[in-house]
Amino acid sequence: MQKCSFSVDGSDLVRSITMMKEIEIRNAQTSDAPEVWQLVQSITALDPNSCYAYLLWCTYFQKYTLVAERVDSSGTGQQIVGFVSSFLVPERPDTLFVWQIGVAAAEQGNGLGQRLLSELVARTVTLHGRIQAVEATCTPSNAPSRRLFEGMARRCGATVEYRKLFPESYFPQTPHEEEQLIRIEPVQI
Repeated sequence: MQKCSFSVDGSDLVRSITMMKEIEIRNAQTSDAPEVWQLVQSITALDPNSCYAYLLWCTYFQKYTLVAERVDSSGTGQQIVGFVSSFLVPERPDTLFVWQIGVAAAEQGNGLGQRLLSELVARTVTLHGRIQAVEATCTPSNAPSRRLFEGMARRCGATVEYRKLFPESYFPQTPHEEEQLIRIEPVQI
């Protein structure tokens, strides 16, 4: 069985490795919520939620919410430049649902999204022994998110299934595209 591997492709590999060394990934803390909320406001592909929602995620879902911090050259200052939030599906606890994943514009293209996703899966497996599938939702036009999850599936030798989950009519604010469920399985790490 093929196991997942995560890597950065292309000529930016050396730059990406250097930049990744300056970024630490850790579990979220309640005090991270305002900065996560601000980050989400800057990422147009994500639906922003209230700061209160991020306070809840960073408090009650800490095991499944990670932040990526850029450490400045002095080693004293930190800035959250990425995050991922998720949960185990209650009816299917072997399925990890990724609620949101986002990376600051200045950090995109360096493999940070891949790194956050792979770290999340690895930590979840450490906590629970294994997971069978990863799910997320995505609009049809969100190409970066689709590439991220399709890349994960490719590295895992897994299949990707798409199906309509929430049609446009379910969203009171307009316009909002339908949300499709992305399911990746089997996940082996």
